[in-house]
Amino acid sequence: MVISIIGAGAMGCRFGVAFAEAGAQVWLYDVWQEHVNQMNANGLVVEDGVGGERTLEVNAVSDISRMPVSDVVVIFTKSMYTMDAITKAVPIIGRDTAVLTLQNGLGNIEAIREATGNNPVIAGVTNYASDLLKPGRVELKGSGVTKMMALDEGAREKAARLVGLLCAVGHNAMLSDDVLIDIWEKVAFNAALNTTTAITGLTVGGVGSLSESRQLLFDISSEVVMVAKAEGINASESHVHGIIESVFDPEMSGDHKTSMLQDRILKRNTEIEAVCGRAVQIGKKHGLKTPKLECVYALVRVIECNYNKICL
Repeated sequence: MVISIIGAGAMGCRFGVAFAEAGAQVWLYDVWQEHVNQMNANGLVVEDGVGGERTLEVNAVSDISRMPVSDVVVIFTKSMYTMDAITKAVPIIGRDTAVLTLQNGLGNIEAIREATGNNPVIAGVTNYASDLLKPGRVELKGSGVTKMMALDEGAREKAARLVGLLCAVGHNAMLSDDVLIDIWEKVAFNAALNTTTAITGLTVGGVGSLSESRQLLFDISSEVVMVAKAEGINASESHVHGIIESVFDPEMSGDHKTSMLQDRILKRNTEIEAVCGRAVQIGKKHGLKTPKLECVYALVRVIECNYNKICL
């Protein structure tokens, strides 16, 4: 199975490693030339998070024309770059190629549909974490779960094969019965944790270290679940709260810096629109009040727009 990953950052590398070690032919594409060069020269160094490391030979490119037409193309860019990524990937998308998104936020499925037309789509979520430490070196953070579902009949077999590959190397993966529920619950999770870590500068465990902050996380996620239900998505408030509670443990992701926090540290654009902005707008469409969600949305936006003016 030929799997091409568009966006070989922390998570793209984590999943690329898993698919490759399970026996797939994996290609990694990224625009960061130094990262690509390092992987090609010395392999991808994988730290396992408990003191061990291994090096994996990979096919890394910064020119998509060097990649083969693939059985599956995995989009692992940030959500605001989905359309650009899938458009660049058109040369390696054949008639039967399936496109998989495990990205954060809302709107990714729609962007892929618009760019690819009739190609089958697989959508999913993951709460596995990973950090890209430097060019060519990634650290796997804790455990998690990955769920995916074929949105089209033509992708069912490939979705099952992808889950099988992940499970073969000890990754907790499964097929989902309703991926839209999973996506909205992940949005609720990210809206709570990604925003608050970015605002405070704390790790996941840090923002969960006080009962007051935990309650804030639950409140934010509950507002997103309310919006999902208004859209006819039967998301579970208690399930989201349980997942949030679980990741405070260092053995899960407690010491993890979320992608939004890393973006703030590096003064990069964040996924705030896909993670919060769309949910806020959908809530307004239904006449719902989401004050805590709107608060963290506004705070991340103002930080992002004023990186060079922050008095720290």
